[in-house]
Amino acid sequence: LNQALTLSTAEPAVGDAVTLRGLVKRPALNGSAGEVLSVGEAGGRCLVRLSDGSRLLAQPANLALRVEAKVDRSESAAQFEASAAALDTLTPHQQQALAELQAGAGAE
Repeated sequence: LNQALTLSTAEPAVGDAVTLRGLVKRPALNGSAGEVLSVGEAGGRCLVRLSDGSRLLAQPANLALRVEAKVDRSESAAQFEASAAALDTLTPHQQQALAELQAGAGAE
């Protein structure tokens, strides 16, 4: 089961995977995936590299943190531990979002 969780309240950090939302001047970009390259640019904006390679300055309010996870309820305890070890490569925001995603998947 592949799922994605979007956190709209987290402040973006360098390296975070994000989804653009609420853009008024360029609404066609809403829903686009990107990666935060820097924060604190002019006017408090974040520099984001979109999946097509283009770059955009966006307000943090227009960025939703995105985490994708594969949840497999049939995996063994050892496989789960190996998957959990991969969390060390995620940013703190992504770790939080993934933990929330996994908790929600267990509630089904």
